[in-house]
Amino acid sequence: MSERPLSISLYEVPVPTTRSAREMDSLRRAGFEVAAVHQPARAGAVTGLGMEGIPAAVGNKHPLRTALQRKIRRAGEDPLGERQSKLWLTVLEQPTPQLQARSADLNILAYEWVAAAEALVARPAHVYWAADLDALPAAVWAAEVNEGSRLVFDAHELFTELDYLDPAQLGDWDEIARTFIPKADLVLTVCDGIADILSDRYGARRVEVVPNLAVPGDPSPTSIRRELGLPELTPLAVHVGNVPANRRPELAVELLAKSPQLHVAFVGEVRQQQDEKLYELAEPLGVRDRLHFVPPVPGNELVSFLRDADASLIMYSPKTSANLRLAMPNKLFDALAAGLPVVATEGTAAADYVEKEQLGATFADGDATQMAAAVEAVLRDEQMPQRIADRYAEFVWPSNEERLAGLITELARSAEPAEVLEFRPVGTPVPRAPAPSWRANPVGRAKRAVGWRLTKLRKRLAGR
Repeated sequence: MSERPLSISLYEVPVPTTRSAREMDSLRRAGFEVAAVHQPARAGAVTGLGMEGIPAAVGNKHPLRTALQRKIRRAGEDPLGERQSKLWLTVLEQPTPQLQARSADLNILAYEWVAAAEALVARPAHVYWAADLDALPAAVWAAEVNEGSRLVFDAHELFTELDYLDPAQLGDWDEIARTFIPKADLVLTVCDGIADILSDRYGARRVEVVPNLAVPGDPSPTSIRRELGLPELTPLAVHVGNVPANRRPELAVELLAKSPQLHVAFVGEVRQQQDEKLYELAEPLGVRDRLHFVPPVPGNELVSFLRDADASLIMYSPKTSANLRLAMPNKLFDALAAGLPVVATEGTAAADYVEKEQLGATFADGDATQMAAAVEAVLRDEQMPQRIADRYAEFVWPSNEERLAGLITELARSAEPAEVLEFRPVGTPVPRAPAPSWRANPVGRAKRAVGWRLTKLRKRLAGR
């Protein structure tokens, strides 16, 4: 067993997100050394999270399959050259669809995977950690080369069912999932529904659920009610998270038309000019002054910021995608940690949870009248705030930490990582033996020159 400190090398495209940052913080507190692969221009995004950076430069001058074959032929004889040659052969033997011998060979993401795998191979860790499916091939390839390392695949969502994927790519992503997920030693994910699919459809060998619980965080210098200038008794419902069109934000306008006293605030990044579109819908209904948009709040202040709202809304349709239908999103636990009852669309895992646990209410998909009734019901329930407050510890990230640390420590202690070698970024010339000097060998130079001229003469004569 290795005496090196337990270590994790993380890869996420393009940089570690909120869930990964929480997990790595917890594991650093448990004694792990954590590093993350990144493109050179994104070093600050990694080091700013307290992780050591592993740079991986991407080069795409040649079709990738051709480039890998050239790399194999030119690899040096030093230990890193041998290890990288094994990596490149592994990539060709276990290709993603973009690496197969066909015209789609120029997929940019495949170049990033190879560059990340090269960086990981040079930096073996007890655990290679792939955050979501679009990072998994690189980590699998690296683990195939450094066989003593263990591989964790953390599925933040059901990637193959994301509603914004290009339909032309769905088959490729499904093939990637079926090929690479079974190679992970441990699969983590966010909820039971996705865990079942990863196991049954994609052959994951061991799946553990680590939910997206809220960060308790720090006191916010303000609150949403103070930010909006609303009196304490004015009813206020919030939508937490980004505001894209596929989350059904227009339902909030319809809700306001059904609930004359209610205000609704979106807290997060507005996308696709949804604020302007919703204001246009709200104006003729006379509810524009009760519709609000609040910029994103730092994650460590969000729970405190939301505490003086009255309810939280989850409005997306289960018909949008299987990923949304099965999701137990951050916004669910952020709201519950803030003490807010949740009103969610029937047919989603979030709605099933709040209904079963009596932590909110549900409404029929797209039905603003039922949603208004559900909001009214949770506002009238005087016992619900205390019921939610009594279970606060279940909704916050620290309740994950001991179990997460135990799972990863057990896995890491079974690893025997290879020696760390000096990383040679993609594009760096491979060390070779010095070229022979013409001055040191004039006879050899003369022979080669004569041979070249004779060859040229033969070709000219053969062409006559």
